[in-house]
Amino acid sequence: MNFDEYEKKCQTRYADFAGIVSNILEKAINGAEGVPRPQSIQYRAKEASHLKPKLEARGLSDSSCIEDEIKDLAGVRLIFYTNTDVDRFLNSRLIPENFEVYWDHTRVHHPTEENAKQRYQAIHYTVSLSEARTALAEYAKFKGLRCEIQIQTILIHAWAETSHDITYKCFEGKGFGQRAMASIEARLNKIMDEHLVQAGYEFQKVQHDFQRLMQGKELFDRGTIEALDACANNNERHEILTALREYVLPIYDDIAAIYPELRAALLRAVDTANVTETQPIETPFGNLDGHTATDVNRLVVGIISDLRYVDVGTTLRALGHIYQASNDADIRKEVDRSVEELARHDLHVWQQAGPAIQLALVSAIDGFDGEERNALWPLLHTLWRECLNTELRGTSWSATAVTISSGVVPAVEDLKTIRRSSIDGLLEFYDKAPTTDEKHSILGSLWTATRLPSQAKLFQGSLRNSPPRHQAPCGGNHGTRRPRTV
Repeated sequence: MNFDEYEKKCQTRYADFAGIVSNILEKAINGAEGVPRPQSIQYRAKEASHLKPKLEARGLSDSSCIEDEIKDLAGVRLIFYTNTDVDRFLNSRLIPENFEVYWDHTRVHHPTEENAKQRYQAIHYTVSLSEARTALAEYAKFKGLRCEIQIQTILIHAWAETSHDITYKCFEGKGFGQRAMASIEARLNKIMDEHLVQAGYEFQKVQHDFQRLMQGKELFDRGTIEALDACANNNERHEILTALREYVLPIYDDIAAIYPELRAALLRAVDTANVTETQPIETPFGNLDGHTATDVNRLVVGIISDLRYVDVGTTLRALGHIYQASNDADIRKEVDRSVEELARHDLHVWQQAGPAIQLALVSAIDGFDGEERNALWPLLHTLWRECLNTELRGTSWSATAVTISSGVVPAVEDLKTIRRSSIDGLLEFYDKAPTTDEKHSILGSLWTATRLPSQAKLFQGSLRNSPPRHQAPCGGNHGTRRPRTV
């Protein structure tokens, strides 16, 4: 087929073919569960007035087989709202299931060195009708024809259409408008780079966060705690705990109200998991290793650590329960790290509540009987050592950096109680330590109380000896207001 044949006879056939491809796609999308609906589906045959300059630019004006050189004589465009919708559509595999795909001619368009950093972004499939379809009378005339299916978001579509119109109306004359035209093209590129790419990403994040909210609500409506208690094995237990941590707790409005019930359910899950045999995970392609009691314990420790400031006294008791219930050395180390993190002089917490966390912890330990203190001695040792530390530390994250801030623990009145209780506790266990190594370890922790801070920068900000009214890190939902950096 040459250009004249296309212009006079074949453009109409390619237009009909594009309509057929569009119709097949629309029916496939409507009949598929969970596949996002596009904002619109467009189709067309390439206008002869646009095809001619393209052939001339590629030296194909006299070609007698332009259908082999030009892949988008028929074109269909699927326009989705967001990047996430595009991903979900591609994962559905509706295109390869409904068409013969020319994978060698399928392209993901984005700025590269090879294409001179062109900003157009889309995914192009080159397809034809399957043999099963062209065997039918109504499709036979389209046998061998190819169509380009373009997939893009509505933001990219708006940019592409605007850019396309400007490109086709561009003039070649010298001496007038060349610099202005270059400026217009630069502004188009700036719109893509600084606004549309970022806007597409923000839409994607909003959609992702909404999906998380809906997943969390579904789990919440099912009765998470009841479902956790009803688990038959550690695979189910692990699945519910993972969903609880990722989808429910981050968006629950009043954690403090459910914390006692939640904590009790988590500890029941630990106790049950520890006496439950590991079951394989069955799949259609064979069995996978099942989740162990250690996996469940690790998740529970993570959840309790995430919520550590809701009620620090009960958090300490919960971590102590897991420590005693587990014989796994790795789990015990994770519990010890969680206690260390709980007792640490955190800069951001001090800015909001002073030493309220440490004061609540030593007060909780004072309520332990002798048997509890002996059983939890390794954790108490870690806790008292952290309470005696003289430095404040805080960490904050951004997309491109991690900021570590530090300061000196101020000598407020409550600090006397905290340090006295910690020193007394360490001395108590020093007197009954059974080995020389353990005595040396306790002396090392006591030495922390005499060590000067390595950072001389003083803590700045208002300090309180008790939690502020709107936040309750020792027995309520700890606030998440971002403190200013010291």
